[in-house]
Amino acid sequence: MAAALTKGLLKFSKDPPSHLSNEERLAFRDACQKASLSVENPLEATVRFMFGAYESVALCLGANMQLLDLGVKAEGPITAVDLTSASGADVLLTVRVMRMLVAMGIFKEVGHHTYSANPIANVWTVGSPLREAIIHMASQIPPVTFLPEYFEEKGYHNPDNSDNVEKKLLLPENDESSILLVDVGGNVGHDLVNFKTRYPDQRGRLIVEDTPAMVDSATDLPPGIEKVGHDFFKPQPRALQHAKAYYLRNVLHDWPDKNAKIILENVRELMTAESILLVDEYAIPEDNVALYQAELDFTMMGIHTSLDRTPSQFEELLNSAGFKIIGTHRPRDFEAVLLEK
Repeated sequence: MAAALTKGLLKFSKDPPSHLSNEERLAFRDACQKASLSVENPLEATVRFMFGAYESVALCLGANMQLLDLGVKAEGPITAVDLTSASGADVLLTVRVMRMLVAMGIFKEVGHHTYSANPIANVWTVGSPLREAIIHMASQIPPVTFLPEYFEEKGYHNPDNSDNVEKKLLLPENDESSILLVDVGGNVGHDLVNFKTRYPDQRGRLIVEDTPAMVDSATDLPPGIEKVGHDFFKPQPRALQHAKAYYLRNVLHDWPDKNAKIILENVRELMTAESILLVDEYAIPEDNVALYQAELDFTMMGIHTSLDRTPSQFEELLNSAGFKIIGTHRPRDFEAVLLEK
């Protein structure tokens, strides 16, 4: 039976059906992962856990050394010597990184120190947001690796003090002079740019707020999007009062509760009875959290002494700042919460 099942899985892997829905694909992937874990022995599990972060580092090196770009551009076999042409890396280092990328299924080794990119390598070439995500997440690994040492020294208490860290919705009708939407902690305004593109006829002022240095770097905003430099831990400028909506995207998970509450309370002081607060964050399940979700939560703990919150933790935080949840939407597994004072 096991031999037949193995043979069937190998056949499937070589020629997977193209008509699977996303739900069917996810279900099959989950079943395969559970089957793999069920036959894994303790030593194999230990090795998997010990070396889990190495794959992220190898992929980041593959991006930084331009191995992915050169491998994809070659459209066929390319040698380790040729792969060093862009980065100037020595051949031995290139071979060692490529060993990992081959074992991870990103390249095939088709000859001695000669490689061919698999289709998935395209995902992390220059210009892909997933490439930038890999580079960013690799930079988050070092603080997380110090968590055991930190907790041993400081005591096993959940970190809740950020000072200890070392360093889409149609809105109501509006007129042109009043504020439609304030993107609090909005970086360089990319969300408002997308909003304006999607809803070009929506009237009212659009304002992106972030630190002065951040908004000063937003030099290519289209007409109709204003910039306000401000520290959201301080009382909000009165000029931002009475907006139809205030938007916080992936802001609260950067901060423990006491800091997040200050952000929320400062925004609340701007709001009228007609204003709403939009919170766009990823909410992890209350129970049976997937490994990827737990890993993201560990990242927030290691980098920001904060957390990815469950729905009940979000509700508790928001209620503590004087908000009431009036609706929840989950497009693409993200949580957008409408709140009122």
